[in-house]
Amino acid sequence: MPSPRNALLFFLWLMATGRVAAESLPPEVYPSLREGDHLIACVAPFLGQDLKPCVLPIDHEMIKRHKNFGYTDAELQKWFGAPVTITLDETGMQRSFIRPPPAPGVHPRVIFNPDDLPEIRERLAKTAAGKAVMGDIRAHLSATLTGLKAECRADYDKLIAGDQGAAVWTNGNIPYCLMYEAFRCLVDDDQEGGRRVAAAVTTLAQMDEVKLAENIAKEKAKGAKGAPDDWRVVGQGPTHEGTLGLDYDFAYVWMTAEQRATVRQTIAHASAGMTNIGCETLRALHSGTSNWISWSARLIFLAAAIEGEPGGDPETYRRCADAQTNFIASMFATGEAYEGWGKNFMFMEHLIIMAKRGREVIASAAIRAAYNDCFVASMNPWGDAFTFCDSLGGTGNKISRNADVMIYHALFPKDVSGDFMYRNQLGGDYANITGGRVNTHHPFAVMDSLCCAIFATDFTPGATWDSEFAQVTRGRPLTYFSQDTCNLVTRSAWDKDALYLDYLTRAIPGGHVYCDRSHFSLYGLGRYWSIYRVMRQVHEQYLPANRSVLLADGEGPSIAEGRCVQMTDRPLATVIATDLGIAWNWQSKGFAKPPTGVATGALPYTFNDFRLQPSPIAWMGMPLGDLPNWYTSEKPPADDHERADWYRRAVQVKKAFRTAVLVRGTHPYALIVDDLQKDDQPHAYDWGMILADDLALGSAQRTGDAAHPQADIILDERPKPPAKGQPAPAADRHLLVRVLEAAQLDAAAPATVDLMSVPNPPQKDMQITKLHIPSQAVSADFKLLLLPYRQGQALPETTWSVDHRTVTVAWQDQVDQITFAPGKDGRTRVAIARDHQALLGAE
Repeated sequence: MPSPRNALLFFLWLMATGRVAAESLPPEVYPSLREGDHLIACVAPFLGQDLKPCVLPIDHEMIKRHKNFGYTDAELQKWFGAPVTITLDETGMQRSFIRPPPAPGVHPRVIFNPDDLPEIRERLAKTAAGKAVMGDIRAHLSATLTGLKAECRADYDKLIAGDQGAAVWTNGNIPYCLMYEAFRCLVDDDQEGGRRVAAAVTTLAQMDEVKLAENIAKEKAKGAKGAPDDWRVVGQGPTHEGTLGLDYDFAYVWMTAEQRATVRQTIAHASAGMTNIGCETLRALHSGTSNWISWSARLIFLAAAIEGEPGGDPETYRRCADAQTNFIASMFATGEAYEGWGKNFMFMEHLIIMAKRGREVIASAAIRAAYNDCFVASMNPWGDAFTFCDSLGGTGNKISRNADVMIYHALFPKDVSGDFMYRNQLGGDYANITGGRVNTHHPFAVMDSLCCAIFATDFTPGATWDSEFAQVTRGRPLTYFSQDTCNLVTRSAWDKDALYLDYLTRAIPGGHVYCDRSHFSLYGLGRYWSIYRVMRQVHEQYLPANRSVLLADGEGPSIAEGRCVQMTDRPLATVIATDLGIAWNWQSKGFAKPPTGVATGALPYTFNDFRLQPSPIAWMGMPLGDLPNWYTSEKPPADDHERADWYRRAVQVKKAFRTAVLVRGTHPYALIVDDLQKDDQPHAYDWGMILADDLALGSAQRTGDAAHPQADIILDERPKPPAKGQPAPAADRHLLVRVLEAAQLDAAAPATVDLMSVPNPPQKDMQITKLHIPSQAVSADFKLLLLPYRQGQALPETTWSVDHRTVTVAWQDQVDQITFAPGKDGRTRVAIARDHQALLGAE
């Protein structure tokens, strides 16, 4: 007989490969937790104390209820037959934050318990973070709700008096502030204030009940007329994103029995039998990855608030937990997120609720990798900000939610990388959670300050930015590469002046897509040079002209995936190459209408077609047009706009590649090599780079000869205006953009720096600084060297070999030979040698 551990591992392998369902595991082999009749297997005793998988089996009954989402039984088995499995890493997890909830009817219980209140009060009184955030909460409540001259004081008094004429449906501050006021009363043990907020919450629940009934009736009327309807998802708005559950939870101790029954009835009406996005879906891209799942999953507040009480529905809680489990499972093992970390909200408070009830996906190894790998790599060389792609992402950003970073830090206080990311997120003086940051008017952010208060913790005592930077980066690789997105972050060294290159392949495109395949960001000498501009979800802001990509006749790569064809990481050089042919040859009709008569359809590829190495996950080999709809999980019909809106462009490119190289040494630099040819006719190519706002063109001079055009372009930082009466400071930092080779360059003006106006309705146009290097040619063959340098530093000399295949880049103390070899596919291979030693071979 095999040992219990080996038997368990064998069964887990069978589940991961879809050969058996989790329900087949014999209960004597593993500990189990039943949520209703839904089995979750967590197997810590057999796989070690800290690393264990959490297995979410296939919900066959749910799939049958949804008529297989339009898939055949064979397709379901082939593509979605394996259960969701999340590896957990609970190393160093502080369990005092995830105590099991008290008995039903005892409150608070959703996020924290009555026994947790003394510790919360102590943290709020003694930690710098706690004092800062609680001070902001008190000031916000006084100005918005409770002060004599507060903006919403009259409406608050109406709610307390039972007057349903309060403007809760036109002013979101009112219901969200009730949650904060109820929390404050708990913290302060404010009996009088508690009774007032309890009365207000009761009136709010009565108003919510009316609105909920109206919404359900409207949805059912749609169904009666044959229109699509799902009345079960209508509770989100009437319960103020589910925060009515927290109102009840926090104010419960001051409510009368009648008030409790009134509020509980509304919560039950809004939660029993209800679902939300992600609750009942197939477990795959794109149906489990939307950031809507996490922020709209506050239905879990309602379900957890009345668990075990009249009207409570454990199945609603289970569905919410499943949605969050699947969402976390969609994070990649490298710590990247499908949505991009600009808009990927973890909403760790939901995971806290689940962990308190036995499902500890909050310790997901992918979450740990985000803080220990992805965020560290994405951090500026000098700290305090990060670079993330996708919507709300960009150069100089913070991680999407302070609350997520705070909760992670509280849960894993000995995680040095987590503490360091927390320090860079909040700033050394906790400035990023102070100064009026309480947000009660927008549902995305309404929980942030509350969670920061509940889990308030300070930086590790005695540690400094420099000491943690040294500890976190000691022995850390200089290159971070995601096998899933094929995005790359690499740098010359772990120091504040290091050269930093962020490169986007986007082999998996993300949920909020921009025309940014092959965009690169470049930082060095403690400042930004080429940046990823933060942009909104406005049509004009998605366009390739707003990214550092090569254009032809004003067009650029579309939002189709980029195909990674090389990533080589060596001690002194790192290279990545992208085949952009698909992104050039296919266009989405969402960006440009197809010509009359041109057929549209799905991209005839799979995600594995874009990866450097294929994934073993079944649906990564599924045709893109057959993947589940992101919202409904349905198999898309032939005319589904989400997947079938692609058409071939009139001109199919002969080649479209970009190669980016970071070279390390005494003088680190970057190389950008572009091979783009549309057809056999000349075209207007534009090599573009989005610049930091404070850069200006210092000079642009063509060099080389007519047969081999070259150019030196100098970008200068513009110093801040001097104080009155002081001399203007000279520019100290510059970027050399040396065109080593191009098919053609303008002799008089080989480069320009322009200010583009990009529509940004309803606000004024966005102004973007961009470097342009034009070339009128049949084939745009650009080879550029980018080098940040300080005033007075010697620039390298570059000399081409007679056969024009190798260029020598020489300083007094560093001499590199760079060989460019044309490949049969049209992509230029790059090899680099130094002192006759190969740094990088041509692959």
